[in-house]
Formats: sequence, C-alpha cells, structure tokens
Amino acid sequence: MNCSSRLVLLCLVLLLSLGFNGSLLAQTPDFFENYPGGSTRTVYEITDGRLNIPARLTQEIRPTVGGVFEVHSNAQFQGRLDQLDVGLIELQAKLFGFLTSEAVRTLLEKVDEVDPIGTVLLTANGQFESDGEENFLGVTVIRGVLRFRDNPDRRLRLYLTQDKFVPLPPLLVVEDREGGEFSEDFKLELKEFIRES
Repeated sequence: MNCSSRLVLLCLVLLLSLGFNGSLLAQTPDFFENYPGGSTRTVYEITDGRLNIPARLTQEIRPTVGGVFEVHSNAQFQGRLDQLDVGLIELQAKLFGFLTSEAVRTLLEKVDEVDPIGTVLLTANGQFESDGEENFLGVTVIRGVLRFRDNPDRRLRLYLTQDKFVPLPPLLVVEDREGGEFSEDFKLELKEFIRES
C-alpha cells in the first residue's frame, strides 16, 4: 500500500471510527512511522467561513515503556444546537476532503523536495508556489500557495513543514473567489506546539 492510500485509509478510519466525539487529526503520510520519539502536544484550530463553528483539535503523544507510545487526541466544538448536527459533519468532511485531495496528498508526500522559494508542478492538476521560509510556533515552515489549473477560483494558502513531530500542515487556508476577490472559506491553523525529547 503506497503513502497516498495509507493517508486516505487512515483519514477514513479515523473519521468513521471516532465520529463526533473523536479526533479529526488525520496525520500526514507515514506520520507515526517517521515519528522521531519523545513527547509532543499539538493544538490546531479549525474555522469555517460559512458555518462559524470553531473547533480545537488536540493531540498528545507520550512514550511509555519498551518503545510503546500513548496517543491522546480530542476535538472540541462550539456552536448552537441547530448548528452542530450538520455543522460537525460538514466540518469533518471538509477537513477530510482537503487533506486527502490528490494535489494536497502529493504535495505532503513531496514536502522534503519543496524549496523555500520556487514552484512545484503537481500532476494532480495543481501548482504550489512557495515564497519563503519562517519560524511558526517553533516550527520551520515553507509558505506558499497551491493553485488549481481546473479551478482558478480556489486556492490554498499552506505552511508546509519537514518537521516529523508535526502531524498536519501548520496552516491550511482555503480561499474562494467571488466577485473578483478571494475570501477565506476554511482554515486549519496550528495554535500550540510543545516538544520534549
């Protein structure tokens, strides 16, 4: 099974098995296989421009005895009762859809080949243009924009990292163009990152 298939399967299993009360943290390709060890805590926030239901995703990884690790993950949502049923399903579906889209999967698999300034042409109808490197919450990231040849009215602003301790892109912002202007539709952002060796 290749990296892309494992990511899709991992995301699908997490979403189906954990449902509303579980974690939405579907890791990047081979995250646990390449995890360097030690303890980490990551907290992400998800916002959706239309639904206005913020979510916080927390994942803690701790070593125990004999090379065994404990993983604790949870999702916290806030919204009116009439928003939650449809909103949670839609929020989960959006996150799953963006992280497992062919262009994003391919980009995450090739993250070690991405230069801080340059262009990566993706066979999956996409083109990633990076415009620099920065430190974001202690994580070195490459900033860039993923554009789609078949949908010029959508773009993804991404922070990519080669840091093997970070399970998801530190920033993923989906922007759609309406009336000539791009506006934010969906945002996944790393809010806290703690690493102990």
